[in-house]
Amino acid sequence: MRINETIDRQCLSDAGFDWQTAEDFLRAQGDRERQLCLLCAQREKVLGKLHACRHKLECLDYLIRLVRRGESDGVAVDNFF
Repeated sequence: MRINETIDRQCLSDAGFDWQTAEDFLRAQGDRERQLCLLCAQREKVLGKLHACRHKLECLDYLIRLVRRGESDGVAVDNFF
């Protein structure tokens, strides 16, 4: 079954595909293995970004807890730059 190409493009865009990779995916219509490869590769990229953001959130939560508890008179930024 063929899904409407407009919906395909929007969904691929929402999933973080760049224009060229989305085109590659659409051109691979009927080549399920190639499409799965592209989808899995994009999933890995998104998952990597998610892990990086999660780490940033954990660091922010830690700093917030320190400041709220009064364990820091301010956050030292010497090692930030």
